[in-house]
Amino acid sequence: MPRLLFISALCCALTACKQPDSTPPQAPPATQATAQTTPPAATSAAMAPEPPRLLAPLELSSPAPQPDDALLAAMQRATSACALDVGRPSSCESPELDALVEQLKASPYAALPTLAVAISSQDAGLHDFATWMLQNAFPPPSPRDASLPGTPLALARLMEILAKSSDTQTTTRIARVVTWLAVQSGEAEAIFALLKAHPHAPARIHAYRDAMRTGDTQAQPYLEKISRDEREARLIRKAALRAPLQAETFTASTCAWMKQLLPVRDSMLEPWPAQSMTRCGPAYIDALLAQARTRLDDASYTNAFGRALDDLCPLTTTREEKLPATPEQCEVVAALLERAVLHEQLNVQTRAHALRTLGQLRPTQETLTLMVGLAANEDAPRLLRSIATQDQAPLKKRLTP
Repeated sequence: MPRLLFISALCCALTACKQPDSTPPQAPPATQATAQTTPPAATSAAMAPEPPRLLAPLELSSPAPQPDDALLAAMQRATSACALDVGRPSSCESPELDALVEQLKASPYAALPTLAVAISSQDAGLHDFATWMLQNAFPPPSPRDASLPGTPLALARLMEILAKSSDTQTTTRIARVVTWLAVQSGEAEAIFALLKAHPHAPARIHAYRDAMRTGDTQAQPYLEKISRDEREARLIRKAALRAPLQAETFTASTCAWMKQLLPVRDSMLEPWPAQSMTRCGPAYIDALLAQARTRLDDASYTNAFGRALDDLCPLTTTREEKLPATPEQCEVVAALLERAVLHEQLNVQTRAHALRTLGQLRPTQETLTLMVGLAANEDAPRLLRSIATQDQAPLKKRLTP
């Protein structure tokens, strides 16, 4: 994700926190009298602030990185002045907050040693604020970011916290950036060994899903192994399969990996190899279409798989830009969608989606005839008849000279 999007999200959150609290209007006398009947003890208990959460102490052996003392002090003041919602500032009175954000905007990874020290702290407010910053303000690092002087010590400290912390919120928030930096720093084997043994599934999911966003392919062999391991939880395998789609470009080895997993029959896993084929070129699109044909033959074609066909050809009502498939391949897509529409063994939602997509992809007399027949067929599923009825009118209008 571009650096600007990370910072925009951060600024939106922090802008909201600078709004002054509005004073609620006074209740009318009758309401006030009623309110006074509430026992004082009960009222106090209801309005008492929640106690700060406690962090289990960690015995850390890695050397502490050298923080920027001014930045660390600014973070401490901000956390004292702000009401925090598990680290996210929700009501702030700190004039230094803007300067803090600007410093992160200018060079987030230069602040990493300071954040690593703050995350090491037993001060829950400071700790949570720092983990929230790390999760929300840091884009994928460049090789230059990974080579900054303070990065090695900061990375070692954060990897140790990731390995030792029993706090799921902490590990989930830091896992992605730690994985990015470890891969960029030549520590891919170490970070994936750490994640493999990690007890927190959310941390593993965050790390795996975004591991290839830096454009570095060092993570791929580890993700490929995870994606094939049937002993892993499905959510973990799904995260590994989604990783290539976060990358800006696909390599030949990535396309080959995804192609090998096209036959997987699992609604949670099968969308990602199928979608990947749309970014791999005509030969891989042929493989996707062949797999769709096989699934129609054995009645295992589903929306989870079939939605990948939506991204191959221009759909008349949604987009006009050049898309991956050739005109000949788009004719095959239309034929496959028509088969899905008429396939009585398929789920009705799958058939309905295929019909709607077909109407956009192939707005012809042939498609109109299909819709008219379905709308009139009392034995057809109600949903299918409804869509055929709705979609035939605009199609008729379009086809009328």
